Amino acid sequence: MSEAIKLIGQIVNLFKEGLTVESIAEILHTSINVVKWALTLAGIL
Repeated sequence: MSEAIKLIGQIVNLFKEGLTVESIAEILHTSINVVKWALTLAGIL
């Protein structure tokens, strides 16, 4: 769950600071973790 909260924070920062390669990479990385967590929770993985 904390990964999802972290992702929201990163998206908010993205709008505040503007688009950077680092921020996009960070959001993608966190998004992948959130998806894995959701699939695990659903019993798929």
